[in-house]
Amino acid sequence: MSKNWTEATTAYLNGFDTCPRCDSHAFAYGMCADCRADFRGPVGAEVRQASARAAFALELRQQIVDRVPVLDEAAVAAAPAWAAPGGVEAADVPLAASLGGSYVTVARAPAPELPAAPFDARPPAPTAPPSTGGELQISVQSVLAVAGAGLVAVAAIVFTFFNPELSDVTLRSTIVGAVTLLFLGGAVLLARRRLTFSAEAVGALAMVFVVLDIWALSQVAVGDAATWAVVGAGTLVSSAAMIAVAAAVRVRTWLWLGLVGVSVSPAMFAHAFDDRWIDVAGNVAVGFVAVALVPLIRVLTVRYASPLRADLTTSTVLRILVTTIVLVRMFALVTEDGPPSALGSAAVLASLALLAALSARFGQARFWSFMTGACAVVAALLLPIALPDVLPIEAAALLALVPLASVLGALAISRVRARGIVTGTLQGGAWTVVVAATVPATVVAAAQLVAVSLRILPADLGLGAVLGIVASLAGVSIAFSRSPAALGRALFVTALWAGVLAVLSFATWTAFDPFAQTAVAIAAALATSAAMLVLGRRTTVRAIRVPFLVLAPASLALAALISWLSPDITVPAGVVIVAAVAVVSRIAPARFRAAHVVAGFAYALAVFARALDLGGLDVIPILCLTTSLASLCALAATLVRRVAAGAWYAVLGVTAVPFLLGIVSVLLVRSGWTALSTAVTFALALTLVLTRRPGLNRWVRATAGGLLVPALAVIVICLGAQVLEISASPVTLPVIAVIVAAAFPLTPILTARLARRIRETDARAVRLFVEVSTYVTGALAVLLALVRSAAGLGTTLLVLLVLGLGAAAAGALTRRRLPWAVAAASFTGALWSSWGLVGVDVPEAYVLPPALGAVVLGIVFTRRGLGAGRWFSGVGLTFAVVPALGLLAVFGPSTSGTAIPWRTAALAAAAVVLLVVAGRGRMRRPASVALASVRPATTVLAVVAAAGPVVQAVRLGLGLDELPFAGPSPDQVAVMVPVLVLSAVGFGFAMIGGRFLALTPSGTLAEGSVTATTTSEPPPERDGDARASERFTRVGVMRVAFVPAAVYAVAGPICAVDGGWVAIVTLWLLTTGLLITMLLTARRGLSRPVAAPPVWLLFALAWVTAVAGWSARELRVEAFSLPLGLALTMAGVLAMRSAGTPVRPTFTTWPVGFAGSWRLLTPGLVVTLLPSMLATATDPLTWRAILVIALALAAILLGSLFKLGAPFILGILVLPIENAIVFVVQIGRSIGAAPWWMTLATAGAVLLLIAVTSERRAGAARGMGARLRDLK
Repeated sequence: MSKNWTEATTAYLNGFDTCPRCDSHAFAYGMCADCRADFRGPVGAEVRQASARAAFALELRQQIVDRVPVLDEAAVAAAPAWAAPGGVEAADVPLAASLGGSYVTVARAPAPELPAAPFDARPPAPTAPPSTGGELQISVQSVLAVAGAGLVAVAAIVFTFFNPELSDVTLRSTIVGAVTLLFLGGAVLLARRRLTFSAEAVGALAMVFVVLDIWALSQVAVGDAATWAVVGAGTLVSSAAMIAVAAAVRVRTWLWLGLVGVSVSPAMFAHAFDDRWIDVAGNVAVGFVAVALVPLIRVLTVRYASPLRADLTTSTVLRILVTTIVLVRMFALVTEDGPPSALGSAAVLASLALLAALSARFGQARFWSFMTGACAVVAALLLPIALPDVLPIEAAALLALVPLASVLGALAISRVRARGIVTGTLQGGAWTVVVAATVPATVVAAAQLVAVSLRILPADLGLGAVLGIVASLAGVSIAFSRSPAALGRALFVTALWAGVLAVLSFATWTAFDPFAQTAVAIAAALATSAAMLVLGRRTTVRAIRVPFLVLAPASLALAALISWLSPDITVPAGVVIVAAVAVVSRIAPARFRAAHVVAGFAYALAVFARALDLGGLDVIPILCLTTSLASLCALAATLVRRVAAGAWYAVLGVTAVPFLLGIVSVLLVRSGWTALSTAVTFALALTLVLTRRPGLNRWVRATAGGLLVPALAVIVICLGAQVLEISASPVTLPVIAVIVAAAFPLTPILTARLARRIRETDARAVRLFVEVSTYVTGALAVLLALVRSAAGLGTTLLVLLVLGLGAAAAGALTRRRLPWAVAAASFTGALWSSWGLVGVDVPEAYVLPPALGAVVLGIVFTRRGLGAGRWFSGVGLTFAVVPALGLLAVFGPSTSGTAIPWRTAALAAAAVVLLVVAGRGRMRRPASVALASVRPATTVLAVVAAAGPVVQAVRLGLGLDELPFAGPSPDQVAVMVPVLVLSAVGFGFAMIGGRFLALTPSGTLAEGSVTATTTSEPPPERDGDARASERFTRVGVMRVAFVPAAVYAVAGPICAVDGGWVAIVTLWLLTTGLLITMLLTARRGLSRPVAAPPVWLLFALAWVTAVAGWSARELRVEAFSLPLGLALTMAGVLAMRSAGTPVRPTFTTWPVGFAGSWRLLTPGLVVTLLPSMLATATDPLTWRAILVIALALAAILLGSLFKLGAPFILGILVLPIENAIVFVVQIGRSIGAAPWWMTLATAGAVLLLIAVTSERRAGAARGMGARLRDLK
């Protein structure tokens, strides 16, 4: 431990200016705002005393160390062995390597006794020993070194490839070579001096120059082959040399890069030959070289005293990458060349299997075992693909031969046993390929099944696909039919499912005619059912039984589909299929037998409908007769109680489908047929409501009750269409309205009588469903009256009046609120219909009457002490203000060609009136007490109404409205002045409304005392932190009150941007004002609660305003982004310098309550740097790129100096991103190469110098070197 370490540690212990618990700088007055530790009590005193004792011990130790005598090397070598005096313990420790491995005895005296501490303190609690390994600690010096080396490397690349000022290749190569030797020597020197991080960074930089030297040598060669040969030789020689040097000086970067270079050199040599197969062989050789280097890496672990995980991982990644590349290329070769490439590809894949088997010895055994099995089986299945060049084999035969070859290969490779190979995983890889090899046959079989109606698939392809699936099923059955392993059982079950597909596909074989296909499918279903009935009990495994349970019904479904393709066999085959369903249902589990009843009954109805269709009936009669038959069957099942409940419910469910289709058909065609089927269904529903049949579900009865009123309405509509020759809407719709109006009051009476026959809960459910269906029927009647042209507004008026009277009668009889609401809606609709009849076209005339009615009801309810009064008043005021605002935004300030902006003026007047009402509601006069309950609603809606002038300003700015005094083409000032005036009016109203919302009941602002109480008891005693937290919580809610004002201030000017300097200057000034307001809000919020809008909202508004001003493209983006970013950064800096505020940090309170640079400085830094970085890509300029690098460098240096993580890390990240952007925009065209590489070299040199100097001062990682985790 050096003297610098002692001084730094002593200063840290005595300073007590950071939190001892989390090292946060947000520490003041004995409290930490970050971890909320409190050191003001006795425990804090103990911490101070323990720190003072530790500092005193360190100072005493340093004084003793300073007195230790120092000998030269000659004196040390000539000194005899020293015997330890009494009381001193001797220990042999190795000296420096310069002594040639000799040892001396160094005395280790017992620790001297510390003098008595000037204060009493209990001994500190034992703590866990410091971690000696396993925790990754990245130092700031290492990051600086890497960043500096990277910048210098990029500068070297720019200097070499993009420097037009230096065109002499020889001179440039000489300079690069000299710099290479310089950095190589520097890295060796730094490594000798144990400056590890700096040596690694400089060593990596040296390797960049080595690559540039190899490139320079390759330019001497002539032709691509010679170039690749020179590159490969240079890479191999330099990499081997770097491995040797790295082993000597222990530079990890050189070892890693050397291993990578030696591994990839075979691929470079292979590129010298213009042959695809040699290229593939070179890629495979890369994998074998990487495997061969693994033992060398393990030997070097002793030299480095490190497991070298990065090097071993890189070797594994290289092998995985090589395997992936070779597999992709093999697929491309086989796809392009076909059979001629199959044998070669098989050989390559066999070599990959060998590579995977060797790799399994050195880790990741399961992965490489899987790849061994997979590659071996792929090599085997490629052999049949090569047969068409040798034997006359049709392509269809490959569908069977490829799965067969893969099965044989999998059976063979599964018997392989080798060191490192995991047998189960090996088999998994092999049989996974078998499954994949069966996919083509499965796809063809599925295509044959899906295209059963087209019959376009050749018979030989279909048969080959079925045989291929059978071959895979046989192989999997041989290997895994009795396997207890989960993988084997899964493969066997998958094969069974493939067998199901094979059976279904065989039933659709194109060599069969439709009759034969239907017969085969029905036979498969019956055979499966018989087999399950006879042999199914022997197999209890559910996963094995399920495919057979699915095959039988699937075969029947397929038979039904095929039979419908031939009209001659549809009906007779349907009879057989319905009978077969009864047989198949016997093997199904009990819970699925109802589903078979559903399928059989539904298919029987479909066959019946088909028979009627063949008899020549139209669609509507067929549908209605089918519905009638289904309803009669359901009625019989309801009355015959011997029918099981499950089958009964199945019949009811199927019956509902044609009934619903009939209801839909009413919208298209209305006839007596529909009335007939609906009448039968009405009888069924009424029976379900009244029956006492056991097993009847409550909701089924209630659903039947819900069908009564709609069924009557459908009957009326259909009979009217059948009887009347003209449109029946003017007659039927009022009749339906009468039915609904009668149902409103009669439903409670009838259901009360129904409760005497059935359970009361069932009666309540029936009442609910009847009422809901009644309301829905009434709504549909109104909708039809509106959309039917024959009905007209007169019919609509009559329907609404009838419905309103019925609802009012129901409300009077039942004393419920919902009927009164329906009555009010109906009468309102009647009023609108009357307005439509007389030709009123002003929207406000339709909105204001019900809105004002709601306000009047709210006032009346409030005076009667009902809580719903405020709700009615708020809703009424909302519908009075919001629609007018929306109409202003969409249609403008006036209608019918009127030039007077009456809508804007009305909204402004409404805002004034509402503000006056809100102000009177705060008074203590008796006349104002009634207004106090609606004060919040009136205040909020006043702020909403204040948006009227702002919306008008937006429309003026967008040019949607004309200025009456400015002419057709007004100048910028003529537009901006009224926009600013209107925005100021809206802003003023919104500020007044926001102040009303932010005022407490006592009349003071929320940022004052907000702890008002409604009881006479005094408030409980609380400490200062609790009161401050309550104030901040209340103010956090009240800050929303001034948000509309902030939005109103900028909305109009933003929309008035027309590219002129008046708008740009105005928006820039508004942006500046918002940023100043944001800073003042942030500064004041750090010491007291504020009721201003949140900082994030002010910044968002400033950002939007700045974007609008920048959109004119008259100024560079930095004119707006730098003020935005610097202001946001300054807000974070203010919070960091503050002692902290006791408030829970949220998004709304930022930066108050936050601590640490990541939370406080990151937003500002991102806003400062990101726009310029993006602009570098879209508008590349040399000064802009240099500015980004300078800002990033400044952030890095400030982060390193003040131990701030956000500036440091973000600056480090900006460097490579900005360099990448500059490279994308092509250096030398838009950005000058010379200034750019000079900038990068200077910045990199500065970072390297700082890193080396810091590491030397830190004592080669043995001192108090800053770590990344120490940055805040």
